[in-house]
Amino acid sequence: MEPINWPNIIRALTATGLTQPKIAERCRCGQSTVSDLLKGATRDPRTTTGLLLLALARECGVSVPAAELIAGKQEARDAA
Repeated sequence: MEPINWPNIIRALTATGLTQPKIAERCRCGQSTVSDLLKGATRDPRTTTGLLLLALARECGVSVPAAELIAGKQEARDAA
């Protein structure tokens, strides 16, 4: 599976009208985390942050092909 392109997701979310601070608020992280993901300074966010970003992307209609697979893997781990 290819890694998730977080900068593209952040750019797509901001294109829907969300600001970095609003994305951070919705994903329960700091605005600096969103900025670092956008710049590529952080490649892998914490699991919770990543799942919340993917959920927000789906909610905003941003296409993330691997989102269902990743969410499914996390749900399987949580159930174990």
